[in-house]
Amino acid sequence: MADHQKSITEQIAAEPDKAKRAELIDNENARLLANSDDILPRWIISHSAEVFELTGSLNFNEWTREQKKIILDRVHASELNNGVRTFIESNFHAAEVYLLKHALEKKASINETVLFATVLYFFMTTDAAPWECNNLTDKHRKKINDIFSRVDKFYTEHKGEYQDAYQIIFALHEAEIPAYLVMAQAVATNKLRLTASRNIVLDCDGNATIEEKGFKAFMRDYSKLKCGLSTGAKKLLDAGAIQLAKQNHFRAKQDASIKTAISISLEKYGEMRGYDITPRMTSTPEEADAEKKRLFNTMCDIRKKANAELALLYSLSLSWTEPGKKKNADYKDVRVLQSKGIRNGYISMRFSEDMATYLMHAYLMQYPTALQALDERSPRTYNIGYKLALHHSIDNNRTNGTANIISVKALLEACGDMPTYEEVQAKNRGHWDRLIKDPLEKALDSNLASGVITNWEYSNSKGAPLNEDQISIPDYHTFTGLFIHFEMAIEPDQRERLQRKAERIEDAKAKSHRKRSTSKKKVTGADE
Repeated sequence: MADHQKSITEQIAAEPDKAKRAELIDNENARLLANSDDILPRWIISHSAEVFELTGSLNFNEWTREQKKIILDRVHASELNNGVRTFIESNFHAAEVYLLKHALEKKASINETVLFATVLYFFMTTDAAPWECNNLTDKHRKKINDIFSRVDKFYTEHKGEYQDAYQIIFALHEAEIPAYLVMAQAVATNKLRLTASRNIVLDCDGNATIEEKGFKAFMRDYSKLKCGLSTGAKKLLDAGAIQLAKQNHFRAKQDASIKTAISISLEKYGEMRGYDITPRMTSTPEEADAEKKRLFNTMCDIRKKANAELALLYSLSLSWTEPGKKKNADYKDVRVLQSKGIRNGYISMRFSEDMATYLMHAYLMQYPTALQALDERSPRTYNIGYKLALHHSIDNNRTNGTANIISVKALLEACGDMPTYEEVQAKNRGHWDRLIKDPLEKALDSNLASGVITNWEYSNSKGAPLNEDQISIPDYHTFTGLFIHFEMAIEPDQRERLQRKAERIEDAKAKSHRKRSTSKKKVTGADE
């Protein structure tokens, strides 16, 4: 058996055609490596007989700690390699093998941090010190220094929990870029999200106001701002609300202090928004200079956009009516931010005391990080994605089995800038489907393509399929009577939390019942 395997590896090493060479390898990852132009995969294949003799496998994930160190030393000594830097660069392909499959299955994003984390997994079982190599660029050395400690800690804490590298890479991905983050949300911020810039009214001083039933947004010196009430500004507010929830206790005692100042890495924020800030490998000084300039310009764009969005949020004050069980509460002219700025590569936002207190005593939701990378050219795309996530996060919807189904009417209201049926009939009679139905479907499809949801379809209430008369959606009345059934991507498991909540509710009911029984006995005793 061993002789037969060795003869196969010798055939692999001697075969000049990569496609035929890959066919000879009975291993998915090794086949992908064989078809790579990277140095390490080429070294493994060209030295396949030697590698197999040393390790018994062409897949480095099957090697032991000692075998990895031996191969690492051999690669270092090879004329094909130029030190640890090239080794790290060439390992990116191995990282992409795992992550590409993960991205296709989970519709997850792949960023530089995850690539480095994947590469560093190899180093976890060796004595190599990748950050000490003189051949590393300053950019790579900084990245590895920043990431290595986190990867090392993660690997140490979870060692033995995963069957292979494939599983640990997924876990690293989720640890670095969670698919969902907890965000503080409330009536006021949700109403702000529904506002449309077409409803803005400017006064003679250049201030802007949007007024709707029970809500008003006021923006001072709006005409001087470089950014209007854009989707990007709303995304930044949401990113701030995520950090606010992360660093404070939810619904703490009223006299408890709240940390109102938050900071967000400008680089990480750029990654979340979909900017390409992953350093690309170069082979000449000219390419290196061009790449350095590209990264610098990209970071300047991110900074410029963040500054403009911060200025809009800083100018913003909200007034609204909060529905209550017994009576409504009125809030007047509550500023969103007290201060703002970008310093040392971090976005700094300080929420006003009133807004921070309001948000941290309101509600929490599971916020899909994929929302941040949605196309901002159509505001309704983000509004629809957010509405689906919010609806899916509400515990009552989960308990009632309606977390994955929402009415078309609710989504049309969430769009914010969708024309009404009456407006369409007045100007474009007979084209309601092109101006209302098609844009809604396009927004849903955009959320599908971006990984916020995994599927959607029309249905009746409780998920019942459409009947023959409904399938063609012949008119607006039929359309607005339908529902959308959807599935969130990489959905967090809430069953354990909901079970604990149900138990707390039952305990509270039982305690309340005992108190009432005790009170009745005391009253009866007094009467006697």
